[in-house]
Amino acid sequence: MKPIEAVDKAREYLLELMPELAHRSLQLEEVETFGPNWKITFSALATPISDPTANLAELLRPRRVQKVVILQADDGAFVSVTNPSRAA
Repeated sequence: MKPIEAVDKAREYLLELMPELAHRSLQLEEVETFGPNWKITFSALATPISDPTANLAELLRPRRVQKVVILQADDGAFVSVTNPSRAA
């Protein structure tokens, strides 16, 4: 599977599992091989802070969350979706 095919497939899996990310400016961050797999990292705008004690800067600062999608390199079969710290 070529890198662009892996990215497209990973995006499909991620949005199927987490449809709320579709409206949050999903961006490709990294693409790399990971043993016999593709490891593809996306980021998206996080939900706004609703903490009443947050200061104005925290409320206005855009925050992004990252998700790592791992696919089998040969056929694009789904392996996992994790946060970056757990995908290492």
